[in-house]
Amino acid sequence: MQQDNFKAENGFAEYLISYLKAIGYPNNSIIIEPVLFHRDEKLRPDILIINPATKEIILIIEIKQFRSDSYTNENKINKNTLSAY
Repeated sequence: MQQDNFKAENGFAEYLISYLKAIGYPNNSIIIEPVLFHRDEKLRPDILIINPATKEIILIIEIKQFRSDSYTNENKINKNTLSAY
């Protein structure tokens, strides 16, 4: 199941990156799996969109596949992860 989630998340990430480029985002504004530091935490969102001139963060994207079999537990984990951003 982990491998299926990985494929689904990667497939959507590839689609999203293609879409962002198609609507005009330059390559140097899209950063894939960057490392961000917040307080004592090391975070790795799936995609980061920045202003290439100022390096200011415009958008942080974390992609998760919905899994109904563990919705309650994963939902808590995802909320904690997202609140860190």
